[in-house]
Amino acid sequence: MSKKTTFRFPAADVLAAKAAMTAFHDHLVAKAAVNKETIDDPHVVFGVGEIVAGPKSDLAAKLAADPSAYLLIDPPGGITYAELHDIFFGAPRQKEAEELMGFTLVMLQMIRRVGEPKGRSLMAFTEEKFLFPLLLMAMEYSNEKVPQQIVSRVEYSTRRYK
Repeated sequence: MSKKTTFRFPAADVLAAKAAMTAFHDHLVAKAAVNKETIDDPHVVFGVGEIVAGPKSDLAAKLAADPSAYLLIDPPGGITYAELHDIFFGAPRQKEAEELMGFTLVMLQMIRRVGEPKGRSLMAFTEEKFLFPLLLMAMEYSNEKVPQQIVSRVEYSTRRYK
């Protein structure tokens, strides 16, 4: 039987992640209220202590931050801020999505604080355990919205330079 591993994150990092998710929720609600059009080249960018969504052109500085990660979610027919809100905060995905977003933010903070250790990359771990499941949620949502064989342009990436 394998031994369970328990990770303990600094309380300040967890509180910062919760605050970032609340701000992201509020950002999506505010944008959805005024902008009903589809987003051109929509990205969701995770940075240290923040999550933002919008067109890639508006998020260039956020995408260049170190460390950062992003999701590109662009199903056929496009996506609106209301639909992004539904992916991350709508039932039945909300609890799992919030956990995955929170862990992503905490890991980015840890990477900034301690850097990348030798051996397995923390960024690779973050991609595998937290971003990939968020990607699958977005693909599932997109398929529910518009049944299709292939979801076009859904990807994730992380950025970490030494």
